[in-house]
Amino acid sequence: MYPLQRLWHFPIDMWNRLPLRIDLPIPYLQIDVVFVNDPDQIKILREDPACGRMHQVPSGQQPGWAQYFFRGTRFHDVTHDDWFVAMEGQQGNTEYEQRREQIAACLKSEWYTSDDVSKVAELLKSGASDEALAEAMVPIINCRFLQGHTPIPGNIAQDAKRMLVSPVDILKPGVYEKAVAAGKTVIAFCTASGIIKGLKEVDVAHNIGAAANEVVKTLTILRNNAACEDLDELFTRSENTPTAAVPRVALAASKFGGLLSYPARPGKTVFFLNISKAAGMERSLFWTFGTGVPERSCPFKPFAMSFLKDVQHHIRPQAT
Repeated sequence: MYPLQRLWHFPIDMWNRLPLRIDLPIPYLQIDVVFVNDPDQIKILREDPACGRMHQVPSGQQPGWAQYFFRGTRFHDVTHDDWFVAMEGQQGNTEYEQRREQIAACLKSEWYTSDDVSKVAELLKSGASDEALAEAMVPIINCRFLQGHTPIPGNIAQDAKRMLVSPVDILKPGVYEKAVAAGKTVIAFCTASGIIKGLKEVDVAHNIGAAANEVVKTLTILRNNAACEDLDELFTRSENTPTAAVPRVALAASKFGGLLSYPARPGKTVFFLNISKAAGMERSLFWTFGTGVPERSCPFKPFAMSFLKDVQHHIRPQAT
């Protein structure tokens, strides 16, 4: 399809209320991205076998921009060409459920302590920085993924914070190079420390990054809303969800039931499912921690909500 024809689809898609599609035929770096906000449209893609997780397309066959971006994130271990479990293709992947179950088991087998709760609560009450919160939360959550519960030093937590979160971060001077270097450091630490059997280094590295970034974000929101009566509702507000979007990739030249005005390009069209907006529209924690259904809920959901509610008990303003 010629560039002018692609441009013509912008107003047509807007008129028909189809997802925003940015299809730029840049030489050697073609960008074909679809932003999907509506929960019902996300559900269509979620159930369609022509749309899959990123690693259902081999890393080297993904769009050039995606290869470049994910190299600086905690989702892809370039050294071993491994992807975080939630990005792995499920079709024909017998390892997927085993890794997911192992992550859930690690989060259940050894819960947090009252001292952990008190420590974080005191940091919040004192107005501690994000860096200090990250250094506190990473050991609480992530030691359980390492053999012998190896202590996780503060510099690893800070490196985890430097990894890319959004493609927009690539545009910030010097950020990308630091993110790639930080990712290598975190992966090397996981390798040297010995990870729990059944996981991969990238699973542990991802969860360190999640603790250093998303969990710290939720704690800051909690501090600012300490008197909130309903934390489940608080963390389904679009602006408060820890993860804004999750990517999926087209596996076939499909229009996905009319969601696209012209077919996707297999392996090249990437969908960003804006689950934060879906959470805000449906007020469900299964969007905050997943893609809307209990069976695909993030294993971290029970841990996170329980910990947040216990911390709130310590920082909630006392009635006078």
